Amino acid sequence: EFRTRLLLDLLFNGVPVFVCEADAVWFRNPISWLSSQNDFDLIVGNDNTERELLPEVGFMFLNATSAAVDLWLTLLHLQNCALY
Repeated sequence: EFRTRLLLDLLFNGVPVFVCEADAVWFRNPISWLSSQNDFDLIVGNDNTERELLPEVGFMFLNATSAAVDLWLTLLHLQNCALY
């Protein structure tokens, strides 16, 4: 819940968020490309070689948009409902 609230605060204050697994290997820095993707609210990784739409959240970039804030508010609400 703390992490969800922290990311929500960043998004709410206009800060885009890039989350990745600690053991990820990058051959190039993706930050400049991700930061230039203004047409998206959420970008996630997909390791599936068969091109199926099966996102995985070992890689997630959230633009600071109202849709991303709404998504994260919904996630926080669902977490709170599950906790109590």
